[in-house]
Amino acid sequence: MRLAYDEERRRNGSVAAGFDGRMRSYWNGEPEEEQGTFVDETTCIGCRMCNNIAPNTFTMEGEHGRARVFCQWGNERDEIQDAIDSCPVDCIHWVRKQELPILEYVVQEGAASKRVGVAIMNGNPGQRPPDPFDAAFHLSRRLEEQGQEWMGRGNTFDGDKLSKEIRNAWLNLSEEVRAKGWGNFIEGSQ
Repeated sequence: MRLAYDEERRRNGSVAAGFDGRMRSYWNGEPEEEQGTFVDETTCIGCRMCNNIAPNTFTMEGEHGRARVFCQWGNERDEIQDAIDSCPVDCIHWVRKQELPILEYVVQEGAASKRVGVAIMNGNPGQRPPDPFDAAFHLSRRLEEQGQEWMGRGNTFDGDKLSKEIRNAWLNLSEEVRAKGWGNFIEGSQ
């Protein structure tokens, strides 16, 4: 049933009706800088470490109590790296600048945005939205299928080599194994 729904949305061009190719965070870095910082809000536990270490880069999102990058390069690289290193759940990542628009979209408004508050999340493991890197990958593929170029240059969301290897390992698992670990993601991986 879900696949039929997704196919209908794909035919109607509504897969990413709200995706406009822009970053949700403010870019304060040099124009030639190729990296930015991304918080996987689906795994953030709201400890505030990043916000305390690099407050000009990270804020706490009010509705669900998770960290979010509001200003790329609001702090110096070493402060941002210290914030990344301090994260107890490793949910903060350096990503390519061109990946920020689609990653921020899927976490804040798209497939990975359906979440609950940190207190509920911690008390109910297993009820997590799709991984934002996978959601971004699938959204970029759907945009390409619709003939849409995002960011005006036809960039695709490739991730780095490790991301590809992790994704391929995940997709090589049987459906039964994937369902035990992450049941709500199976439709997106087919």
